[in-house]
Amino acid sequence: MDNPSVLSAASTNLNNISSWLSDTSKRLSSAERLAALRNVWVPEATYKFPVSGRRSLKFQHSWLRRCSWLAYSQQQDGCFCRYCVLFVAEAGVGTDNQRPGCLVATKHDWWKDALENFASHQLSIETEECCAESKDSCEENMP
Repeated sequence: MDNPSVLSAASTNLNNISSWLSDTSKRLSSAERLAALRNVWVPEATYKFPVSGRRSLKFQHSWLRRCSWLAYSQQQDGCFCRYCVLFVAEAGVGTDNQRPGCLVATKHDWWKDALENFASHQLSIETEECCAESKDSCEENMP
């Protein structure tokens, strides 16, 4: 890494989306989930994303503008769906209550097909349910 201080700053950043992976987000109250959703870390437009793989591909900052639900984790050099990470059902996803996968419980870092994968995720029933849950939580916590 060119600038080690950048990583240390993000490592201590509690608003990094990967801070809420696994059971952490399940222990948050609705108000805490909403605060996390609103304050998730977003890299500066000038941030230099690491290059990976044989093809030297990397995350593109423009994807954050294109997909408002997307959040990048500097700690994991991957991205996640902020709604699904914070609002996925405890029982699992889908009709079979499957364990959440890419963009929810594990990072997405396959940059070659990123836009296609993002489009597929955005249209999924599970994502719609998580977005609806976040909206319901927002309404519950209105003064």
